[in-house]
Amino acid sequence: MIKKKLFKTPYQFYHLNFNYRSTGWFKDLEWIRHCRTINGLAMTHKIECIAYVMMDTHSHMLIRSLDQQENFFSEEILKTISPEFHEPEFLETIRDSSQFLNAYRYIYRNPVEAGIVDRCEDYPYSTMNALLGRSTQRLIVWDCLNLIQNPGRVLNWINQDENRFKQNTW
Repeated sequence: MIKKKLFKTPYQFYHLNFNYRSTGWFKDLEWIRHCRTINGLAMTHKIECIAYVMMDTHSHMLIRSLDQQENFFSEEILKTISPEFHEPEFLETIRDSSQFLNAYRYIYRNPVEAGIVDRCEDYPYSTMNALLGRSTQRLIVWDCLNLIQNPGRVLNWINQDENRFKQNTW
């Protein structure tokens, strides 16, 4: 097996946050629509999705841009998924592995911090469930932290209390 180097230059990893307003009526269908839209746009713009969580008011994505198409990708997502919002909340460049791990953890902990679930793996509108084999894979996700191979370690790290997190390291 050939190991890929995680960080190369120019910067390839981005945390995308965009506003979104769920109707709340057919959230399962909204999730499917989001995943299909993202898959299509990701192939077009040579983007790999690493993590995605859809909340009621916004969505978070951690992506890898293979061909410096991240701005075009984010614009297309807004046009398709959130046409009422004209700009992403932010498209943050990930500059090092520490920032990458913080963004990864932040995205998956979003439903926990919002008080919706107690553990990140219990939130249904997250790519975490597909990576764990708990739901149908609707969005192609690059598992760069090997969650599939070592779910206990990664889930313990993501789910641990914020105060304990500051004292421990990955």
